[in-house]
Amino acid sequence: MKRRKARESILQILFMLDDGAFALDKINSIIELYLSQLISSTTMEVLDRPYLEKILFGISQELSTLDSLIEKHSDNWKINRMTKVDRNILRLAAYELLFLDKEIPSAVSMDEAIELAKRYGSEDSQSFINGILDSLYKKQTK
Repeated sequence: MKRRKARESILQILFMLDDGAFALDKINSIIELYLSQLISSTTMEVLDRPYLEKILFGISQELSTLDSLIEKHSDNWKINRMTKVDRNILRLAAYELLFLDKEIPSAVSMDEAIELAKRYGSEDSQSFINGILDSLYKKQTK
């Protein structure tokens, strides 16, 4: 449950930061501000803070790599044409698949991304995200 709540918070933060070009120069200060607000609230008790920090700072460092790989596996979809929700769910899941594969099973990363898509995405988000993540995962494990 802690990781699921953390993933939802990560998606919210990524969504706030995403202006189509992603405000990399502001991401670290915004993440720190958001985390300090979480610490002072009771919601922090239900979050996995080390995981949340690792993912947010990791995505900020690997953003161009993640976006490039997502585009490569999205059959002619440019990252800036995807909905903000879909592209940020993909960034989160792709980061887990590529950089935390020893810590988080790929099936968990993919399932959690689908759950986020069901909850926050459009009617087509689930299949769109599943297709891209499946392709990315298969190419990375070969």
